[in-house]
Amino acid sequence: MKFFPCYPKGYEENYKDMKLIGNSEGWTACKSFVNQAIFAQVGNDKAFCERLPCSINGVHQPNIPEQSPIYALSYINDRIQDLGLNGAEGFTLNEIDKRSQVLCSAESNKETESRFSKNPAICLDLAIIYGLLHDGYGIKGDRKIHSGQTINEYETGWTLGSGLSVIENAPTFCG
Repeated sequence: MKFFPCYPKGYEENYKDMKLIGNSEGWTACKSFVNQAIFAQVGNDKAFCERLPCSINGVHQPNIPEQSPIYALSYINDRIQDLGLNGAEGFTLNEIDKRSQVLCSAESNKETESRFSKNPAICLDLAIIYGLLHDGYGIKGDRKIHSGQTINEYETGWTLGSGLSVIENAPTFCG
């Protein structure tokens, strides 16, 4: 049995040979847990990274130019909607942080109970998203991020990027 800060109080889930029990320690504890479990090595770039700046596990991650728009797709879009943020208008990591603080607080109310009943791992999801964008990709808290199902009226998804990569690197055959 292990208490887990990202699950609501009393929620139980079996993971491998361990029972995780939610103790709802709040957003800060959940965010800290995720940071230590996934992103802790990011701050130690020189130990892992051959070419700065680095993201997760010392993998080079070029800086995103300030003038370039950032689009977060698929699951990120779904979770920010759970926070009441509008991806088309844009949002910031500071807004995710502030709203997650309320949603994932140790205090329970009808709104948080409703959201937890739909997705008990919502705070874990939000902490991973926040960590990925902030600690993994180095996006500043006040930088505008856009999200949605379409960009310039084209439907998006993570598979689109993967498909474009495959096409770009595939040999071209003309019949």
